[in-house]
Formats: sequence, C-alpha cells, structure tokens
Amino acid sequence: MSSSVTEPTSILEHVANGKQNKVELSDLADLLPEIVFETNLQGRFTFVNQKGFKITGYTQQDFIKGLNILEVVVPEDRDRIKENFKRVLNGERSSNNEYTILKKDGTTFPVVVSSIPIVRGNNPVGLRGIALDITESKMVEKELRESEEKFKNLAEQSPNMIFINQGGKVVYANKKAEETMGYKKEEFCSPDFNFMSLIAPEYMELIKSSFNSHMNGRDVPSVEYKLVTREGRTIDAILTTKLTTYNGEPAILGTVTDITERRKTEDALRESEENYRNISRKMSALMRSSAMLIHTSNLRDQLRTIVDAVCEQGWGRAVISLKDENLNTTDLVTAGLTHEEEEHLRKHQASGEVWRQLLGPMFKHYRLGESYYLPWTDSLVRKQFKNAIRSKVSREETVDWDPDDLLFVPLRLPDGQIVGIMSIDDPRDGRRPTKESLAPLELFAHQAAVAIENAKLIQHLNEVKNELREYAELLEEKVEERTTQLKQAQQQLLKSERLAAIGELAAMVGHDLRNPLTGIAGAAYYLRTKYASSVDDKGIEMLEIIEKDIEYSNKIINDLLEYSREMKLELSEATPKSILKKALSSLKVPRNIRVLDRTQEELRVSIDKEKMRRVFVNIIKNAIDAMPKGGTLTVKSRVSNGNLEITFSDTGAGMSKETLKKIWRPLFTTKAKGMGFGLPICKRIVEAHGGRISIESAAGKGSAFTVSIPINPL
Repeated sequence: MSSSVTEPTSILEHVANGKQNKVELSDLADLLPEIVFETNLQGRFTFVNQKGFKITGYTQQDFIKGLNILEVVVPEDRDRIKENFKRVLNGERSSNNEYTILKKDGTTFPVVVSSIPIVRGNNPVGLRGIALDITESKMVEKELRESEEKFKNLAEQSPNMIFINQGGKVVYANKKAEETMGYKKEEFCSPDFNFMSLIAPEYMELIKSSFNSHMNGRDVPSVEYKLVTREGRTIDAILTTKLTTYNGEPAILGTVTDITERRKTEDALRESEENYRNISRKMSALMRSSAMLIHTSNLRDQLRTIVDAVCEQGWGRAVISLKDENLNTTDLVTAGLTHEEEEHLRKHQASGEVWRQLLGPMFKHYRLGESYYLPWTDSLVRKQFKNAIRSKVSREETVDWDPDDLLFVPLRLPDGQIVGIMSIDDPRDGRRPTKESLAPLELFAHQAAVAIENAKLIQHLNEVKNELREYAELLEEKVEERTTQLKQAQQQLLKSERLAAIGELAAMVGHDLRNPLTGIAGAAYYLRTKYASSVDDKGIEMLEIIEKDIEYSNKIINDLLEYSREMKLELSEATPKSILKKALSSLKVPRNIRVLDRTQEELRVSIDKEKMRRVFVNIIKNAIDAMPKGGTLTVKSRVSNGNLEITFSDTGAGMSKETLKKIWRPLFTTKAKGMGFGLPICKRIVEAHGGRISIESAAGKGSAFTVSIPINPL
C-alpha cells in the first residue's frame, strides 16, 4: 500500500459510491488471508474485511456502531497501540508490531500489525493496516523452545560430555563437560574459545577431518582420541558426532564418552596376564632350584642355592640368617652384597629377643601373606633395624617400592619352628610386592626350611660320626656318649618327619573320628533320655563310662588339631586374676587340694584370653594330677623386666631330670591316659604371645611352672 492515497480514501466510501473498480478492491481485501482494516482519527473502525469478522467474532454491525481499535486488544497492549497510532498519523510507517487481539467471546490470539496513515490532501484522516495471525508461528516457536529445553534437560543429566559445535565454535556444553574439562559453560561458548584446544595435538587432524566430513553430508564413525583438560590432564575418550541444526543453522552434535577407567581396567588385565606369566616363569625356576636342594646335602651349598634362586626371581639382594631355637643367628649367607656390607651385617645382627618380638603380635599388622613388609617410615621399624644395610637404589629408579623398606620371610618347618630368616631387597622392577607375587617365594621358603633342617641334621650326623671316629680309640665312656648323640640326632630326624606327617593328617583324622563320636554321643543321649527310668544302676554306670570316654576322645582330637594348626591370636585386655578365675570355674578341684590365688587384680595385659585360659587349665590339671593325696597349689603374679610372670607352684611329687628333658615334646606323657599334647600346646600359645614358659622341679619336692609374657607388646 502507498503512504499517500487520493480521495476517496476509504474502501467503504468506494463501495458506497458504487464505483466498479473500488468494489473489486474491497473484494480483493476479502480474499486476503490477513485482516485488513481502516480507522478514523479517533481509532474507530471504518472498514474490516471478511477475515477480520471471521477471526475476531465481531459482526459488520459491531464495527458500524463505532467499535474502537482499543476495544479489540488486551488492556496491557492499549498504551502501545496509542503510541503507534500517533506515530503513524505523524507520517511514520509502523511494521511488525506484535499485539494480542481480544475476540468477542473473550479469547485471544497474537497478531503482527503493519500500518500506514490515510491522507486526504496533506492531512491524515485515519489509519490503514494489515494484521497477520501468528498463532501457528508462536506455537512452532513454543515447540522449538520446549524441544530445546528437553534436549538441554536430557543433556544436563547425561553421564557423557555433550557439545554442539557450530561454525568451529562451541555454542553449547553440558554440566558433565564443565566438571570433566574444568571450563565453565560461558567459557566454552565464548567467541574467543578455541574448541581445538581441547584436543590432544596428535588427534587434531583426525577431529578436523571428521567435522569436515559431517559438514559435507557424509556419515562419520565414532573415533577414539584424547582430550586435554584445563589443568593439562589427559583423558581417553570416544567421540560420536551427528549433523544437526541449532537455532536454525547447521551444527555438529558431539557426544564424548570418557573411557579412561576402561583403559585402566584393560591395562590392569594386561598387567595381570603378564604377572601370571611372570609367576609361571618364577615357579619353573623355583622348581629347578628345589630339585637342586634335594640333591645337595651340604648346608652351605644349600644356602647358596637358595639365595641365588631368590635373586633369579628379580631381587637385587638376598640374605639368609640361620637361627637356633632362641632365634639367635648361627650363620649368614648373602647374595648381591659387597664384602663390606656383609661384614657390617654380621657385626650388627638383631638378637633372638628382637626377632621373637617381630614375629609376635606387635608386628602382626605388617604381615603380607607369610612374609613381613616393614615400611621405613614407621618409627618402630627404624628403631628395631637401625643398623640395617641401606639400599643404594634411588627412589627415581623405583615405581612404588621405597629403597629403605624391609622385606623378610621366616623359614618355618611344618611344626612351626623357625630355622632361618630370609631378607630380600632391591626388586629389579622397582615395584612393591603383593601377597600374590610373593606366593611362589613363600612356597619355596617352606621347601628351603625343610631342606635346611635336613642338611643341618645330616651335617650334625656327619659331625657326630667324625667325632666317633676321632674318639674311637679313646675311653669306652666317650664312645658311648657320642653314640648317644648320634641316636638323638637320628631320633630328631625321625621326629621331624613324624610331626610333618601329623600336621598333614591331623585335620583328616580329626574329621573322620568326630563323625562316629557324634553318632555315639547321640545314641548315648537317646538311651539316657528314653530309657533312664527303666535302666538299672549298672546300665546307668555303663552310660556314664560311654559319655566320659566320648569326652576324653574329643579332647584327644582337639589337642591333635590344636597342635597341628597355625596359631592365630585374638588379643584383648585382661588381668591374670580374671583368667585364673575362668580357668578354675571350668575345673573340678578335689577337696583335698587347696588353691591359693596370689595374682594381681589391677594389672592388665593384651592377650588371647581363651588360649591363655587353656594354658592355665593344663598347668592346673598337671598340678592336681601330681598331688593325688592332696596338697596346695599357689598361683602368684609379678612384674619383671617389662614382663608379667605367673608362677604355679604345687606341693606334688615333682619330676625327674629325664622327665624334665622330654616334657615339652609332643606325644610324651607320664600318665596312663593322654597323648602328650597338653604342655607342648601351652608352650606354643605362650611363645605366640612373644613369651616363654619354664619349669623347675625336683622329685618329691613339687614343681613350679612360670609363664612370662610381655606387658606391652610392641
């Protein structure tokens, strides 16, 4: 429409005048899909086409009566209508103004209005305009906004990073991208932000090629690459991209999956497979070394074979120190040490008392399988091993092994006796050992211990034989003495083999014996409860014999199993008086025996209460058995050199010197009934606490057992 029209100015005036060409103009307005309208200077409608009637609900009569333009818009738009009306009448063209039309029925719809003034001569006489219904476009805009909002909601909840790249710039990044990459959304979407700065340099060309292929309409498969965070940390990732539109423009939607943990898992699996292969190789090498031990009877040669085998397992240094029954060092063999280092080690060997403490409860938390891993950062370790040989390997040459740390493996026989300590150092791979990686070495340590013990026995036998040959021409008494020593050595070898067999068969025998005992006990209980009233005194006596023998058989099985299994302590605080009370409560003390409790109430020690109660019970039973005609048992406690000493003194028959020599041996007993495990088990329990048990006795003068345990175990 022109901004300047000639008279007549109104379409209605043309119709009223009956001019044919003007009627066609009115008809044309009725054919338009928009609302066409005219108003006078007061804003009252002078013309509205058929679309206006139809869409607003007002009739031609409504408009003829002088309906004002302000009446067909919502109240909040009326001030803007007035302002725009004034500007149009002043000669300005008004276009694309949004208003909300108020229909006759009270409902509304949005429109965009463009208008010009109607001029007669040089004076404006009204306003002519077109209003476009934008309901559908508004709905489309709303749907687009809702769709975008749904996308963002889903994207913000996604466990993966999501980016939208448009024209080489990031226009959207979700919360996961912020958290992972260390940038804020506004930083990602900044015009100055370089998206390629997120890509590791070696992958930039790959990502550029992928984006270009998308923009050229080609499908692109997912790619693996590396991202670089704000802090410079590298992340393994998979990028999946898709061509999309964002704000009406082509864009690339990228989903980034962090596969760093998956890569770590894959690396761990590969490392595990490699460890398995390494362990297999080490096992093969150790089996060869075990075969050499079998064919070598010389103790020194065996020790050399052992330390060399350990070094072949990937350790730079190995030391074996042979131990006597008190854990004092009797010999030393090394591999990987200089002569000066070996001499220093010989002069500064830890005492047997120190080793008893290290193998006791105080160092329990340092155990790694059957080995002990001692970190040098621990003040207790530094105190006990202040004279240890320091490693020459620097920390830069290791992975997670500290060159100052210590690792040792006790060489134990099947009966628990320690014949040596194997110390190893400087792993060639620089890694701290694990329980799994040490398993082959610990198995080899058991074989080495048996081989060492056998070699020692054979060596001792040879020494005895040599002495016999040297003294063969001397006094007959000397010959008899050496012959006795030979027999004892032979008996010790047989004992070692017998105890090893006991250890292996104890569990099986105990299980097989307990099954029939359980059946017998059940049968006896049934007979007693079902037929007690009808059985005579002789029958009751037989049932009591059965029940007592079942109880005794169970005790034998328990002793056998207790002596064969590994000693494990469950420590808690207790007083010697409380343990004695529990022990006495489980015993039936004869009336002719008086028990005097002289133990301390206030002193508390850390012990395995149940196992220590058993020690008390066994010692008290022995005292009772030693006083069949009655007597007095006195139990005293005192503190001596940081140890708690508990002494059990009886007025019984006492023991001979021969009996005292054998009393701690398993399977030795002076009683008509019993397997001889009571006192050996007591000895194991006390020593497991880091303590000692001793006896003083003389025939006809009674006996005194003394249990000594540390008050404050380290």
